[in-house]
Amino acid sequence: MRRIGQRLRQLYADPVLKKWVISHLCRGRLPSVGLHRTLPHYIEALPGPGFPNPARPFRSLLSEPPERAAVLPLAGFSYTVEPGNEENAFDHPFPDLEQHLALHRFAWVPLIDDPAWTQALWSVWLRRFGSSPDESWAWHPYTAAERAINILSFARRHGLPSPAEGTLSCLGRHANEIAARLEYFGESGTSNHLFNNGRGLLILGAELGLSDFAALGAKIVAEEAKRLLLPSGILREGSSHYHVLLANRMVEVADYCESGGLSEAAFLKECALKSTRVARQLVLPGGMPLIGDVSPDMAPAPSLATLEEDRKSEAESLRRQLAEDGWLRTSFGPWTGLWYVSPAGWPPMPGHGHQDCGGFELHFEDCPIFVDPGRGSYRGGETDTALSGDAHNILQVDDKNPYPANKPYYTESFRQSVCGPAPTLVQDEKSVRLRHSGYSRLDGCEDVNRTWEFDGAALRIIDQVAGQGVHRICRRLNTRSPVEVASGQILLRSEIADFRITTDSNARIETCRSTYWPAYGSGEPATALEITVDAPLPWSGTISVERM
Repeated sequence: MRRIGQRLRQLYADPVLKKWVISHLCRGRLPSVGLHRTLPHYIEALPGPGFPNPARPFRSLLSEPPERAAVLPLAGFSYTVEPGNEENAFDHPFPDLEQHLALHRFAWVPLIDDPAWTQALWSVWLRRFGSSPDESWAWHPYTAAERAINILSFARRHGLPSPAEGTLSCLGRHANEIAARLEYFGESGTSNHLFNNGRGLLILGAELGLSDFAALGAKIVAEEAKRLLLPSGILREGSSHYHVLLANRMVEVADYCESGGLSEAAFLKECALKSTRVARQLVLPGGMPLIGDVSPDMAPAPSLATLEEDRKSEAESLRRQLAEDGWLRTSFGPWTGLWYVSPAGWPPMPGHGHQDCGGFELHFEDCPIFVDPGRGSYRGGETDTALSGDAHNILQVDDKNPYPANKPYYTESFRQSVCGPAPTLVQDEKSVRLRHSGYSRLDGCEDVNRTWEFDGAALRIIDQVAGQGVHRICRRLNTRSPVEVASGQILLRSEIADFRITTDSNARIETCRSTYWPAYGSGEPATALEITVDAPLPWSGTISVERM
């Protein structure tokens, strides 16, 4: 009964979901909405149990017990383990599940590269968790793949943690368990996790002489690359940081396929080249905007895998393709910006649910002026607000998100019946223009038009909302620079220059404390500028930004 009550409350609070349910009930049927784990359609059968027989033998790790405390970097949390206390390390009550997972993934191993502590904690993990795979987080397939890859990479640098035979047997179990629990939940419910499952199987198979698992892993990463990458080569999940993570992993799996003589090598090399070229385009003069989620599995200032540099003509062609896939990167004099619009307007599926249609980051020369604040963690509560329109550099109507919450079972025709056609994001010689119909689901609202107009060091953001009736309109700008509000204008004092920001005479200007998240779990103070007006539609307003 409690679950039924929760479902009814969810239905009552979500008018779009209610419309979807009613439309199906009127047709006399209500399809299943659960996400069920199944085998991907391109896999006919799974390999039998694998028994490691490395073609390239590992040397044994020779390491003394640790003498000094270890500080393990775990997803924004520094976890100190004292010598002699390693037995209790995996019992620590971490505040964030990602920190617990990072410990089990041995994600800290490449960051501290300490043979003594790797051996000490691996011995504990092997004894407590390694012999009997179960349904706990310790053996979640994504975590198992990450752990296996980190231990194998460490073993190639320093030697295989002892007992060598026990470690090899356990790694063989990793391959079996990952294959048996592939994270495929249908086309819209499957994230980059399945690609990483395949990456784990490929590397385990290649390193341990398990050819059937290597072949299965290569098949998965190739098929998932087709599904995860849009035509330009950008990750379809709406995250710049996750794209760079995937691009680096694409280079890695392509190299393993090539060295193993696997047929997927040429295709994955091309995917690696495209995704790495895209990653370079996401970097602005002051750094890479962290649009969408920040992965706990990669450093905040990611390094890009080194491939050939793009020629100017190739870079321009790629930028046009990226714009068609919703990512517009362009420059106007001293200004360089990155805009993002999910191609359908609705948060992408699969994806992390950010309500950032038309969100942008703008740098003046090499200084970020307006930034996307990112997301601090995957914990509930306050961090969930980082997904909403309240956190992004967008225009909001009536305090609503620009698009409804997306569901994997919504069809494209249903989405268009709710919010009209897909948005458009285009540029011309002096401006960028956005048009979307996300708010047309609200009574009295029609299209939203935003234009960013550049003239030397000056910027004007011109907004128009079509419709009728009185509505609350809020325009938000996030900055890491100090700001002051005086006499109806905002003074923004960046490291490179001071700017005066003015807007409509009847608008209310407020500054709110916010947080900029340059890394998972690691935040810095920021300020959200909120410019609000209650106005009859149709309405238009302008925000002017001028260098002082």
